[in-house]
Amino acid sequence: MVAPAPAPRHRLTGTRFGRYLVGPALGTGGAATVFLARLDGPHQFERLLALKIIHEHLVGQQEFVNLFLDEARLAARLSHPNVVHIYELGREGDQLFIALEYLHGQTLASVCQRLGSASAPIPCDIAAWVGARAAEGLHHAHDLTGDDGTRLGLVHRDVSPQNLFLTYDGQVKVIDFGIARAEGRLAETEQGKIRGKFRYMAPEQLLGEDFDHRADLFALGVTIFELVTGSVLFQGKDLTDILGQILDAEMPDPRQFRPDMPLPLAALLRRTLSSNPAERPTTGAELARSLDAIVQASGFSDQKTRLARIMNDLFPDEISARTRAIADLRALQPEGPSPQDPGGPSATPPPAPEVPTVTTDLPRRRSPWRVVTPLAAAAAVLVAGASIMLSLRPASQPTPQPSLSASVAIDIRVQPPTAASVSIDGARISTDPPRAILPRSTEPISVQVTAEGFDSATIRLIPDRDQFIVVPLARAIPSAPDASPEPAPSSRPPASSPVRSAPLPTQPGPRPSGSPPSTATGIVKQYPI
Repeated sequence: MVAPAPAPRHRLTGTRFGRYLVGPALGTGGAATVFLARLDGPHQFERLLALKIIHEHLVGQQEFVNLFLDEARLAARLSHPNVVHIYELGREGDQLFIALEYLHGQTLASVCQRLGSASAPIPCDIAAWVGARAAEGLHHAHDLTGDDGTRLGLVHRDVSPQNLFLTYDGQVKVIDFGIARAEGRLAETEQGKIRGKFRYMAPEQLLGEDFDHRADLFALGVTIFELVTGSVLFQGKDLTDILGQILDAEMPDPRQFRPDMPLPLAALLRRTLSSNPAERPTTGAELARSLDAIVQASGFSDQKTRLARIMNDLFPDEISARTRAIADLRALQPEGPSPQDPGGPSATPPPAPEVPTVTTDLPRRRSPWRVVTPLAAAAAVLVAGASIMLSLRPASQPTPQPSLSASVAIDIRVQPPTAASVSIDGARISTDPPRAILPRSTEPISVQVTAEGFDSATIRLIPDRDQFIVVPLARAIPSAPDASPEPAPSSRPPASSPVRSAPLPTQPGPRPSGSPPSTATGIVKQYPI
């Protein structure tokens, strides 16, 4: 017997939630809903703020609860004009909520989209100024210390246009520390699990490497690139192309997309987007100083005012609608008791994100700029899951349902990029880049990769879904020549004599001048699509 559908939940708008009067919903995600709210006090005191309320059906899932608590605990320790401010973490009945600063504006993602629709590129000095303010906010977060003065090692991990916010009066805010990494978090990321939007991930983060705050600077560099050029940096016909571009780390010259870009800004972006973290700016403060020097060289000093003017020109209807909503909230009187659920299974299904935040299980390995032993080339770690962390967007968008087909696509990328022979169960793949369309199956298959100058690699995987596989190859290290005198042609060793061979060194010797650096590794990365 099919159970009847539950009755619709009471709406939060117009009700009291704790000490807050709740207004309209600003956005809904997979874990929480954000509402405009009002806090009243004596002598007509009033504060507008935002309430982020976790869905009732997630209260029993400890991972979501821990992420929610961590976001509140970390963000509450941050106090900087370019970071969203947290007022309190509270509970109303069984519901957890965060009261945070209400930001009257738009995400940078919305700004970029509107600029593109208007075919109006943002002035380069304003883009640099926005980047500098975001870099200062990130530096404050990266430099956060505990009560004992020890740095917490905080990394945002999800810097993107969706998580930078521009207000209508020209302020810049870093938002959403929900998946930030820091010492002392309740929600510990499983070994090898990567969180973040893959289009903005640094190569070391994407590959599951050890990474630090410089991964955030790389992501900010991608974001500034897209703001100033109006073009998505990493794009392609499919996930294979996109991930391949990131891992190849071949950054285009930004002036190809924006000829009027100052040379120092183009050079700074290319440096910030270096595949090697050591070549990027050392800190967010250094990046901010470099960007501010570009701003100063422009001859303009009114970036905040001009940004506010641009925001008001781009979003007149949105400003009017939000102004009316604020006026309605100020005139609103609470109706009835506070409900217990702002979302939940019976509410509108969580919408699909504008840019998915992908959680991909990957094995951790040492830095790609360190050589590991060629024996590691035989190791293969396969990943079997991915989840989507939904970002906020209007609740009118439906959640797309995945469909299963009878075949799957296996895309293979070789690192470093080189001419390689790729075969599946002995049948060579002739496409470039290698791609195989196979019947969906639970039976394992073998993938063989060979390339001149590299050790061959063979892995096994189950073709039960579309997959993108990155196969880093270990450079073959030649055996050292035998130092004993070469025997005469007629001389043959006795049958019982052992055959001498030089042992493989654990570290390669000095590299000849001008030869490419070794990028040997033996970890196979697998990305569900």
